Amino acid sequence: MFDQLGEAINDEQHLKSLRITIYCDKNQLENWPCSQLSNLSVKCEELELNALGGNADSRAILMDMAGSICQVSQCLRRLTLRLTGTSADVGLSFLSALADSELGALEYIDFSGGDKRNYSGPHKWFSEKEECVDTLIQALQRQVNLQTLRLYRCRLTDDQSQKIRDALQVPDCRLIITDEEEDAYVAEKKAEEDAKKAAAEAAKKALEEAATAEAA
Repeated sequence: MFDQLGEAINDEQHLKSLRITIYCDKNQLENWPCSQLSNLSVKCEELELNALGGNADSRAILMDMAGSICQVSQCLRRLTLRLTGTSADVGLSFLSALADSELGALEYIDFSGGDKRNYSGPHKWFSEKEECVDTLIQALQRQVNLQTLRLYRCRLTDDQSQKIRDALQVPDCRLIITDEEEDAYVAEKKAEEDAKKAAAEAAKKALEEAATAEAA
């Protein structure tokens, strides 16, 4: 699949968004098709890896691809790495790539460790290696447009949470760590989506009524 995807996108098209969710392939993922996708990510605006299964080596390769995309992309705005099931060493490698990149326009970052039933994600990074926190802070100090940072269920200590909060360059950036903060955020987003749907339905109904009145 990765091979075919890389071949389907030519050098002029580039990737604008790459989302991989619920990855469950037990076969060994090869490095080269992922490298091919990374090279096509200069204009990538959104990257998401969410709920990675498969074997540990394949998950590490996907994380390496994510780090390469962060270094290649010139306009990445949304970065989501949830439930990756990766070790602190793999997490540190990714965070180092992010910190060493020239990215400075991220608006949304989500490194959450999972929901209330699943703890198999990036929380291992920060609880097992303090270097992961320090390296994340290096990356955050360059993000002047960051609006939302989700670190839910990452098992951060109070000191780590405060260090991250102090590193944020945007005063009103929303930092989500606790259950209460996550619940409030999810509820707000649901309310926004419901409002958009209601507005769209109202607009559609108004057009239908106008068409009916004109026909009459």
